[in-house]
Amino acid sequence: MINPRYLERIISDLRKEDAILIVEGNRDTDALTKVGIKKESVIESAQKKNSNIERDIIREEKTVIPLFDNDHSGMARMKRFIEYFTGCGISIDLSYSRKLKAAGITYIEEIDNALSY
Repeated sequence: MINPRYLERIISDLRKEDAILIVEGNRDTDALTKVGIKKESVIESAQKKNSNIERDIIREEKTVIPLFDNDHSGMARMKRFIEYFTGCGISIDLSYSRKLKAAGITYIEEIDNALSY
């Protein structure tokens, strides 16, 4: 069950972050922008090689916040992401992924609907 109050606090904190958010695809980006996340802060990882994402991240010199779905494929993607990018020395903040899971979010694309924006 989704906890809208907790989710709103998480999204409010994400809006304040000076970081790059990595999501799986376009629907995730759309959901985040509908709740006030700047589109230029989001990188879609679907159909991209990690090396291409790495170039985008290094250019920005910011902390990276991966927001993958809390399902089997999203968790597998997260594991591969962490293995690759920690090896590159990139700062990764996993706290938001854990918080979204605790708020009841399974799919990033459902965030905007959960908050009724």
